[in-house]
Amino acid sequence: MIGKIIYYFIVFVIAVCIGLWLKAEPGYVLISYGHWTVESTLWFVVIALAIFFVIVHYLMKIICGIWAMPSQLRRWQNDRK
Repeated sequence: MIGKIIYYFIVFVIAVCIGLWLKAEPGYVLISYGHWTVESTLWFVVIALAIFFVIVHYLMKIICGIWAMPSQLRRWQNDRK
């Protein structure tokens, strides 16, 4: 129990330090492709990438689950017999 509290406290302190650092020095990211350019703050790009990877992860889990469904259904039918 104490270990969890210490862990959450450390994560909270790190998050606060990162937040204060980003408030003081937000930085920016510039992406250019051909004549197109996109400029954004660093924290927005980091959060957007994290959300993108979470969505891709769950989409891959769904696709793998759908792909494995016929064999799981066959196994279930054989177990019922």
